[in-house]
Amino acid sequence: MTIKEPVPDSLKFLPGSEQVSEKFPTEKFDLAISFGARDLERIGIIELKEFKGIFINFDHHPDSTNFGSVNVVDQEASAVAE
Repeated sequence: MTIKEPVPDSLKFLPGSEQVSEKFPTEKFDLAISFGARDLERIGIIELKEFKGIFINFDHHPDSTNFGSVNVVDQEASAVAE
């Protein structure tokens, strides 16, 4: 799993937290999934620009750029988790 910021100290007790990385090794994966980002830049992981695999984008923003190879965008939802 890759996230833009490191795991907060208060959450490092969670199982698997040591496997979370700030860098996305694009050559090791063939699938990426994002939630709630209207464009690739908002994710903040530069390596994703070079990603060649399947990219599933779940979003709710009306100005979504549909940057994924698969886009699930519900502009009527108040949040992507809805």
